[in-house]
Amino acid sequence: SVGAKVGDLVSSNMTIITLADLSRLQIVAGVDETDISQVQVGQEAQITFDAFPGQQFRGQVLEVPFEGKLVQNVVSYDVLVSLEGAQDISLRSGMTANVTIIVGRKQDVLLVPVLAVQQGEDGDVVLVQDSPQGATVQTRVEVGISDGVYVEIVRGLNEGDQVIVEYKTSTEEFGGLRGMGGAVIMSGGGGQPPVRMP
Repeated sequence: SVGAKVGDLVSSNMTIITLADLSRLQIVAGVDETDISQVQVGQEAQITFDAFPGQQFRGQVLEVPFEGKLVQNVVSYDVLVSLEGAQDISLRSGMTANVTIIVGRKQDVLLVPVLAVQQGEDGDVVLVQDSPQGATVQTRVEVGISDGVYVEIVRGLNEGDQVIVEYKTSTEEFGGLRGMGGAVIMSGGGGQPPVRMP
């Protein structure tokens, strides 16, 4: 793209010409500061584009910068990711890409919802209930990797344990009824797919 023509006044900080090599596309993925410590060069990435729904591509982390940038009070890092297998589609420079970087893989692990894990006085805990009418017991657990929805339980629970997920609804009135707190009983399970970080 050309941002000026003959005779235009230009300044030192003005972009005149932008060149894009479409034969070797790469993606600049913004990674939040809370996740950047898990990202390393060589990790596998899964890539989709808003312009091409239903198609998935592969890539690899090429570069992890040491310097972040502050955008709307959030520090993020521009991670460079390669793009493979996209030669047959008409990608354009500047298109929106969605990148999932695989920071860990585990097979046959015990998973519970992230919402079930609470911060106790001595570390992470979950509420376990032996039966629907039984009392809840606070159980200390050791957690592993997480994809933001589920978290691996390394120690403290067994498959089949009934874990309570507490939630609170709004106290606004709806048709004469008030929202109230509640609980959902979740059963842990193994053999889940690899945990991936979005």
